Amino acid sequence: MNKKAKIKLGIIGFLLIGIFSFFVFAGSFNPEDNREIGYEFLDDNKVVHIWNTQDDYFFDKESGIQLTNHYQDYWSKNVFCVGKYVGGSWEKIACADELNDFNKKIDTDNSSYVNATLWKDINVQGYDFRLAVNYYLELNDKNLSITIYGENRDTEDIPVDLGFAWKVKGLNVPSNQTTDKILINNTNYELDGLMI
Repeated sequence: MNKKAKIKLGIIGFLLIGIFSFFVFAGSFNPEDNREIGYEFLDDNKVVHIWNTQDDYFFDKESGIQLTNHYQDYWSKNVFCVGKYVGGSWEKIACADELNDFNKKIDTDNSSYVNATLWKDINVQGYDFRLAVNYYLELNDKNLSITIYGENRDTEDIPVDLGFAWKVKGLNVPSNQTTDKILINNTNYELDGLMI
C-alpha cells in the first residue's frame, strides 16, 4: 500500500448527520463566547463542540467517535473501520468503536476555520498503520468535510490491499413517554411518519 490513502466523505457525512436538521443553534454554549466559528469542550472534556454560522457538530470522544449535530436530542454512532481484502472478501482489521485512547489535534483561527483530527496508531500484519478521521469546517460552510484516512507509518509498503468502511449504528433516541415518537428540537415526530 502506498504511503497514504484517503477517502473524502463530506457530502455523505452531511447527509447522514444533517438529514434531521430543522433548527440551528450555531454558537458556543458559553453565553460570553461570541465567536461565529470555534470549538469548545463539554461534559468534563468528553464532548468536542465545533460550530460555524450554519450549524453545530458534537463529537463524543469516549464512545468510538460518535458524531451528531443534535447534542441534546440524540446521538448516531458513526463507526470508521479499516480492513484488508483477502481472497476476494473483506476482513476487518479494526473499527474506531473497538479502539480507545485516540490522539487529537484541534486548531482554529477563531474567525475562518476549525480543523480537528483524531487518530490511533495500530499494527497491520507487523506494519505500523495510522487510522484517522479529519473534520474540517469553514465559517459559512453548510457541510462538514470529513476525511477518513489510513497512513502507512512503516518504511515498507503493506503487502495487502486495504479499504475503509463507514457505518452508522443505532440512533440513541431518548424515550418519549409511552408513544412511538422521537423528540427533535422540541418537536415530536412519529417513527412511522414522514419527516419533512
